[in-house]
Amino acid sequence: MSKFIQMTLFAGLVVLMQSRVSCVITPDNNQQELTMARGDALGDTVSVFPELQIGFSLPLKDSAVGITSMPPIAADHAVWLNQNRDTLFLRVLGVLEGNTRYVVRLDSKVEAENGSELKPEQDSIVFVTHPAESRQNSSLLTADTLVDRMFGVIEKADASDYFVPRDFNSEAFYIRSYSQKIRMVMKTADGSEVVSATSGENSDTLAVSQQTIRPYFLQVESGTLEAMQRYEIGVVHDP
Repeated sequence: MSKFIQMTLFAGLVVLMQSRVSCVITPDNNQQELTMARGDALGDTVSVFPELQIGFSLPLKDSAVGITSMPPIAADHAVWLNQNRDTLFLRVLGVLEGNTRYVVRLDSKVEAENGSELKPEQDSIVFVTHPAESRQNSSLLTADTLVDRMFGVIEKADASDYFVPRDFNSEAFYIRSYSQKIRMVMKTADGSEVVSATSGENSDTLAVSQQTIRPYFLQVESGTLEAMQRYEIGVVHDP
């Protein structure tokens, strides 16, 4: 066999191998299926006013996408698709039910740019909410029992929420604002103020001294005298 023929065969073999490798590592979008999954890092259990991200495996053809849930999301909420049409945002503007498992599905069939379809019954996302204040806890007599953490909203500027710890041996409690400022006040059974803490962008803690008279209560109020102040209150396990 001549040297020219050998070089020609070798070159052809190289081209063939490169072609086969390219076919293996280059994804064919026309063969991909359309699926969806949670794209945020909030975990399986979320607050009662979360902002969730639902990612699609392929860009959608149309930006008109809606959702439905069980139980229904009665709170005000907004749903929109990002510019790339591959991430759906669900922002809860009101308050979801606490300690509740939600299953979210599409409200109608959607289609990807490659023609792949996803029907509501084919996929879903699931999340559970943390406990929420009862909204009847506006006095010492109707205070909610605080076990670990709870979420709530001060709906009126002059309103307050009250909590009574289940364990009076807790060494500290924290308050975190999701709006502007939230103030937490420790009070004795006769309503006397013991100590207070105010949370802005970061959480603040309130320590319990050995001299604090039991039982005591935790009052949460707006730190800016504005309505619809979202907050999280909880026990500090490692003060």
